[in-house]
Amino acid sequence: MIFTQEINVIHEKDWTTEDIQKAHEDWKKETEQGWHYMFLGLKELVETGKITYPSF
Repeated sequence: MIFTQEINVIHEKDWTTEDIQKAHEDWKKETEQGWHYMFLGLKELVETGKITYPSF
C-alpha cells in the first residue's frame, strides 16, 4: 500500500517564508504522529480485535 498526503499550510498574509516553512514542518510532524497512532491502532485491532486508546 502507498499512502500519500498533501499538506497545504494555511497562513496569514504577513507571514514570512520562514514562518510558512516552520508551520509546514509543525504540520508535517503532527501529521506523521497522527498516522503513526492510526497504524498502531490498526495493528492492535487486527491482532486483538479491539483498540486500547492511549491517554495523551
